[in-house]
Amino acid sequence: MNDNEGLALFDEPGQPARSAGPVSEEEPQRRRGRPLLILLGIALALVLIVGGVAAFYVATLRGAVDNFATEPVANYPDRPAAAEPAADGSVARNYVLIGTDAGSVSVDDPGRSDALLLAHVPADKSQVYLISIPRDLYAEIPGYEKQKITHAYAYGGMNLTVQSVETLLDVRVDHAASVDFQSFAELTTALGGVTVDNATAFQRKAIDGAQCDYPEGEITIEGTCALQFARERKKLPNGDLSREENHRLILQAIMRKTMSPSVLANPAQFRDVVYTISRYVTVDSELNADVITDQALEYRDLGDEMTSLQAPITGFGRDPQTNASIAVPDEAKMAELSEALQNDTVGEYVEKYPEN
Repeated sequence: MNDNEGLALFDEPGQPARSAGPVSEEEPQRRRGRPLLILLGIALALVLIVGGVAAFYVATLRGAVDNFATEPVANYPDRPAAAEPAADGSVARNYVLIGTDAGSVSVDDPGRSDALLLAHVPADKSQVYLISIPRDLYAEIPGYEKQKITHAYAYGGMNLTVQSVETLLDVRVDHAASVDFQSFAELTTALGGVTVDNATAFQRKAIDGAQCDYPEGEITIEGTCALQFARERKKLPNGDLSREENHRLILQAIMRKTMSPSVLANPAQFRDVVYTISRYVTVDSELNADVITDQALEYRDLGDEMTSLQAPITGFGRDPQTNASIAVPDEAKMAELSEALQNDTVGEYVEKYPEN
């Protein structure tokens, strides 16, 4: 039987899905509308800082990294092999970037991966590919069978999330980082706002009561209004999928602003930004200051081009066990994406499937 058989698809891809899994279906109100971003690529942004080769920037970066919390990512049987270096020594790398709601739940609840991306940096360092993995994707969680991939974080933190992504895509994850969404308002304020190209105009009141207006087109957002932009789904045409598009938009904006000459030329702002980041970041225990500094130097000539795509799905359906709403993976395209990651040909995959 095909994995997708028996999953009734919805006609409209934006139909919202209730959370299901490790917590009760009778979730408290505070759970709903959880900000889904949020800052997933900040650790990667630190790695990719173009101007971070001067002594002050390296020292600041190392100091911030020393503040990161760490979490081990264990090896396991049949784990995908790491990529082999090319003849010139260059190597493609994959980073799992996790946005969590851990800071807003009880100490006994680790939260969920409200947003999940795989960042692929090809060996030629031509750009960064940001691959969104829908939080409701129906996927194998090792030890827990198939269910929403967001539950991997609740069951086993960063370690099980990495295993689930590696199982899904059959590709080695080199490093991982998670960021608590509560950092989002502070970081965008420290950056002096970030600019995004907003596809859908809407208005919404932020968590602190501020009235936020998001007209269509290029807008600059910061603070709680930036956080609200990232968490919105009800006023967007395709619900969670549109929200994930906004996640990628704002992530790109944050990374570009962090690497911009205006920030890099301002030591006080640079320090404020990276230390704001450091209070909310957890990295895998092997992603230490030496590794991040070395990769920052290796990537110093990397441009700011980023391509966003989504892990392929065929639509939305129901978990046959729990009846919860799920995103149904497109198995054929997922296999092609896996092969592209393994062979470092993600650019060819994007050309073949530009709609993703």
